[in-house]
Parts: sequence; structure tokens; C-alpha cells
Amino acid sequence: MSVIRHTRRQHAATDELRKARRNFEFKLAQNVRSDKKSFFAYMRSKSKCNTIPGPLINQSGELLHEPMEMSEEFNKFWLSGNVLDSTSCEKDLGVWISSDLKLTHHITEACKKS
Repeated sequence: MSVIRHTRRQHAATDELRKARRNFEFKLAQNVRSDKKSFFAYMRSKSKCNTIPGPLINQSGELLHEPMEMSEEFNKFWLSGNVLDSTSCEKDLGVWISSDLKLTHHITEACKKS
């Protein structure tokens, strides 16, 4: 098999893979309201890193580095009855997701950049 034929077949296979991936992602986006679990699992799989909390500053101003100390501080926070503020939009993996699962905020932000 010649190099040119191999290159053409490789490009064709790459194009088919891109089309299949785009079709899969489009179907995930279409079904996000009925199948949230699959959508967010796929988005999580595309994450390039794991976020690790810390270091934390406790109420007395000390900096906590050890995982056990940070977990104890988290437990104190959650058990004390503090409630986090609710948000209408959040940026996850570069995509703005609103509480009603619409992409209007994401599109608006993307248009501002262009």
C-alpha cells in the first residue's frame, strides 16, 4: 500500500471519528433534560485534571495543609448549619450551565469574547 493511499485512509478515518464524536455530543446535549447523568458523566470525563481543595484558612486564621485537618474544618462548616449561596449559573469545564439547563448564558459569554 502506498503512502498516499494510507494517508488518505487515515484522514478519512479521522473525519469519520470527528463526525461520530460530534453526533454523540449533539445527542447528549439534546437529551440533557431527560438524561442528566450521562451528560455530566461525559463532561466529567473530559476534565483534564482533578481539583483538590486546599490549603484552607480556619476561623482563627491558621493555614491548614494536611488532608485530615482540612476534612475536619469542612465537617465543622457543614455541621454548623452554614448554607452556601445558591447560584443561577456556574461555569464547569469551560461551559456555563444555568439552573434551568439552558445555554443562553454560555452563548452570551461566547459572543462577548468574539
